[in-house]
Amino acid sequence: MMQLILIFGVTIVVNVAISTSSPASSKCGQCLAMEYCSAFDSLCNPCLTICDERNHNHDLSMCVKDCQEYMHDEKYALHAKLSEVESLKGKMEKLSSLLEVSFAFIIFLTLLIIFLLLKTLLKLKIINEALGKIFGQKWMKSTKKSNDKVRSTMWRIMVAQ
Repeated sequence: MMQLILIFGVTIVVNVAISTSSPASSKCGQCLAMEYCSAFDSLCNPCLTICDERNHNHDLSMCVKDCQEYMHDEKYALHAKLSEVESLKGKMEKLSSLLEVSFAFIIFLTLLIIFLLLKTLLKLKIINEALGKIFGQKWMKSTKKSNDKVRSTMWRIMVAQ
C-alpha cells in the first residue's frame, strides 16, 4: 500500500515538472486574439500578464500596442458586469421591500385573528354569565327535574297502552 502511494506521488511530481518545463505557448505569428508575442522568448503569452496592474510584468505600453482586442473585451465585459450588478441591486431592493410588506401584512393578519378570537371568547363568556344571572342555578336543577317528570309521564303512557 505504501509503495502504491509512493509511486502515485512520484508520478504526480514528474507530470508537474514536465508540464512546467515545456512551454505550451505557440510561437510568434500563431498567437490567439487574447495573446501577444513576447520579445523576450518569441512565444505567445496571455495578454493578462502585461495588462493586469497587479501582475509584476505589467507593461501598459505593450498592452496598448499588442492587446487591443483584450482591452476592448475587458472594457465592455466590465461595463456589462457593472450594469448587471446594478440591475441585480435594483431587483434585490425590490424583493427586500416586498418581503417587508409581506411580513407587515402577516403580522397584521395574526393580530387581527388573535383579536377576533379573544372577542369571540369574551362574547361567549359574557353570554354564559348573563344566562347564569338570568336563570340562575335553580333553573338548571328545575330543568332536570322537569325532564324527569316528562320521562316518567311518557313511561306511564307507554306502559298503559
